[in-house]
Amino acid sequence: MLYLENNLASGVFTPDRTAILKLLASQAAVSLENTYLYGDLAQAIEHLKRAESHLAGEKRVLELIASGQRLRDVLAELCKLFEESVPDCYCGIYPIDDRSKAFEFGVAPSLPASYTESIEGLSLAFDDSPRGRSISKKSQIIAEDIASDPRWLEAPCRPHVLKHGLRSVWSTPIASHCA
Repeated sequence: MLYLENNLASGVFTPDRTAILKLLASQAAVSLENTYLYGDLAQAIEHLKRAESHLAGEKRVLELIASGQRLRDVLAELCKLFEESVPDCYCGIYPIDDRSKAFEFGVAPSLPASYTESIEGLSLAFDDSPRGRSISKKSQIIAEDIASDPRWLEAPCRPHVLKHGLRSVWSTPIASHCA
């Protein structure tokens, strides 16, 4: 809505001036509509760029698999793909040895080695963290705030996780078809 007032003189809105104001008002409406369209276009371009980036990441992972690269390298690239998709998050993947029921190794390319080293070889029987519960119950567990989440209060790994600057966690177990 365009609303004009004049408190200096009467008779200011003559037919000629009204015609000019109508023209300016229509131009303002067109400019406003163009602003919305450009905003929608910018969002569509951003969405397309994210989709192209995601597709390129998937291609990198598939190329590593097809060329027979080590599992650690494939998982590291997969972590990077997740981290590109969700900024300000760190991805870690921790394969489990089915025979020993222990974490074989950890892959978390954006976290320091000191974070994953303590997980390598850890028996699932001794992992009573929400991560361990997620695995044993085969269900997703999300903790919005590790510092105050009651499921993390007694977890022996809680100080280690907090020391590395992590504040929330999303644990989702993924089982292979042969497991």
